[in-house]
Amino acid sequence: IFNNNVNINDYVYNNSFNEFKNNKFLLNNNCYYEFFDNNFNFVKEESLWLTQVQVGGQLYNVRLHYNPYEVEDIPYVGDIDERFQQDVIYITHDPAEGNLGYVAVAAAELSLSMASVFNIEPVAACSTNFTGICETRPIMTCDNTNSPVIYLKEDNVTQVSLKGNCIVIQGKGQELIKAADKVLYIWYRVIK
Repeated sequence: IFNNNVNINDYVYNNSFNEFKNNKFLLNNNCYYEFFDNNFNFVKEESLWLTQVQVGGQLYNVRLHYNPYEVEDIPYVGDIDERFQQDVIYITHDPAEGNLGYVAVAAAELSLSMASVFNIEPVAACSTNFTGICETRPIMTCDNTNSPVIYLKEDNVTQVSLKGNCIVIQGKGQELIKAADKVLYIWYRVIK
């Protein structure tokens, strides 16, 4: 549900799926872009892409910064193990890295989906005790725990690497948010 509690499906035309890939239309004086991918309907409202996913028999509204086409080329390599089946996942970062604003957005998108859709408690962590904020946070890295860890890393190379108890999501600036969105699209089975 979005835009004053209007269901996304209310915006779908009565045309068949193959009759259009991208549409632009006006609603309530706002411009929207709509397309289908893998039987999911995506609508861009302002700066976010909206879709609905079904998890465990329940329908959820999802808002992400990027659509599946924009993240499909980001490498996603490796495997995680059974430790990611736990009810708590640590989301960590290096507080000494440059612009933490992008880390915060990526962490927020991951945390919102983990908590509201997958019923997983995201725990904010730091990789080192570098700043005052980290004094009260767990110090977690992929190597110092057996718990599941998502490490948000600022790096010139954009990719998602999975290894055992660790998912490293990396990129510089907006690319970090794109990589986080790719993880969520895979979790939601929008991208296979």
